[in-house]
Amino acid sequence: MAGGLSLAWNINGQFSDIRGFYGIHFLDGENDWPLAYHNITSNSEVVHPVEYPSITALIIWILSFLVQTNNEPWLQYFRITAVLNGFLLVLAAQILAKQTGKKLALLFLFSPAVLYSLNRNWDIWAIVSLAACIYFFEKEKFKISAIWLAISVSTNFFPIFLLIPICIYFYRINQRKMVLVYLTWTASFFSIINIPFAIINLEGWLYFYKFNFSRGLGSASIFEVLIQLGWIESASEFAYYALNLTGILALIFILAFSKKIFKLSESSFAIFFVIMFFNKQYSMQYVIWLTFLAVLALSRIDKSTLRYPIYFFICWQATEFMFQYVFFQNILADIYAGITNDPMGQMRMSYALTGVIRYTAIALFLFVLMSGIIARRREALPQHVE
Repeated sequence: MAGGLSLAWNINGQFSDIRGFYGIHFLDGENDWPLAYHNITSNSEVVHPVEYPSITALIIWILSFLVQTNNEPWLQYFRITAVLNGFLLVLAAQILAKQTGKKLALLFLFSPAVLYSLNRNWDIWAIVSLAACIYFFEKEKFKISAIWLAISVSTNFFPIFLLIPICIYFYRINQRKMVLVYLTWTASFFSIINIPFAIINLEGWLYFYKFNFSRGLGSASIFEVLIQLGWIESASEFAYYALNLTGILALIFILAFSKKIFKLSESSFAIFFVIMFFNKQYSMQYVIWLTFLAVLALSRIDKSTLRYPIYFFICWQATEFMFQYVFFQNILADIYAGITNDPMGQMRMSYALTGVIRYTAIALFLFVLMSGIIARRREALPQHVE
């Protein structure tokens, strides 16, 4: 039902990378390797590699063979991928339910913001492997967890930041040798996965990392929102790096020196919040990551005090959905204005104000969430480590 709702919401894949990438890379029916520069047969245009890591690129390529090129192949490709995304959403929710209970897992599964952004691209594939990583980590099956983390990082790079709370956790429970063990297993399996892709086409494999390092600030980021409101004149790379570094260092300090030892399920939302709040761009599918990790963290708060964090969660989700909707309406308004020669930017103030509300709501939710987790009485430390 959840997957069907998400697909029905955008049956034609408007503003979706899934549909767009098929049109860019496979419309000539040649199924060229996506991690390579290649020519489109119809117009001899050189197309750059996909800006995704190796496993996602492989998924993009394999799914292109399921399409019949004689009947709107871009729509076929989008809908096939959307159906698979729906199944993976349910799988992620099932893993979540094992850790949180069914009622909380439904907050993720039927979140309007999650369903609205599910089929923007392939992020849900990485979220499933991330879910497995955290699940096995909480079960103290650390080597299996490291393998799943390597898979997740090879699908979408964001999960690499989980190594920060993971290393601090091992340090706090006096299992410092496990830091090296976990890092070695993660790096080894990441290499096993990625070396074949690098051998096939090193330049194409590196393109994702170069693209994200060099991309500019904007597109729904907090920097663009503040510029639209006139609160700042411009955004600099220095501000981006300074704010991210400050946020990461502050979180490291809290995790390392707090009286409470944070489990991975309790700290993972915070690290993703830090790296996404001041990101260069705010992609709408980030809400899938954040909602999954937020629900997981909510389950670690005492039931007697869970009511207010849930209220703040719902408020944040509402502003997230509103921000996404206004963002795309702003794009449509500018497109229409360009066609009709009307003044552009008619929706930009609404978009900027909605953005401020959204960023404020998630910041408040983080504060309430972490306060609830810290307030919970300290649990006994694990006695056995694999």
